[in-house]
Amino acid sequence: MTEFKSTLFKTQNDYTESVLRMMYSYRKEKFVRAALALLDGVIQVMAHYEPNCVLLRYFLTVDPPAYTCRRYWDWIEPHILERIQSCSDNIHLAASSDELETCMRIYSNLELIKSKHGELVDAEQSVGSQPIPEAYLMWDLVSDRQIIRYPDQDNAKVYVTLFECVINVSKSRPTGSSNESISRCWQGSRVNFVPKKFKRGGHGGYGKKHGGGARSVGQRKAKKSQKEKAAAQHLQNQDS
Repeated sequence: MTEFKSTLFKTQNDYTESVLRMMYSYRKEKFVRAALALLDGVIQVMAHYEPNCVLLRYFLTVDPPAYTCRRYWDWIEPHILERIQSCSDNIHLAASSDELETCMRIYSNLELIKSKHGELVDAEQSVGSQPIPEAYLMWDLVSDRQIIRYPDQDNAKVYVTLFECVINVSKSRPTGSSNESISRCWQGSRVNFVPKKFKRGGHGGYGKKHGGGARSVGQRKAKKSQKEKAAAQHLQNQDS
């Protein structure tokens, strides 16, 4: 089981990140050029200076960085193609020109690696003697029950509890940049999003105060209309 680091929480890390984690974590942030420089060096070593494919095999068998990948290797090419498109759209910027050159060099080395070691890159079941496990996504918790607690004493300060959990799972279908299983669940009935009704008070809000203001305006308009009718009726009575 692999637990992925969430990108929803931006907290300061008190541990040293590995090169593989840095290349993935900083691929779309302000350190993207530094991440590309690291990736450029690693891919160049794989393409030209590693005849035994030790590093390539590691990339193909190590745990993926996110649920969008089956292997660590799988996110690299989609990311490089995305950066090439982004730099091409902003080629008038000096930084984009340098970044585009780096990305094209990485992409060229990726194609060289696939042409030289295609049987490893395209392997579905295993890389050499290292099997590639089939991945599943864990969803909501259906039920859980306590099986045993040791020691079974209420006054114990330290104890171990074993639970049995039933969880919905689905087969993971990573593409390198997304996961088709998540898209299917969003389109189906497994995951439903209920829009929340936010209420805001004060001026320009959408809560009770705003509604009350709308009603008071309507009441003023109604009173004004009644006064106009009364004035018109008074003038008709005078004319008669």
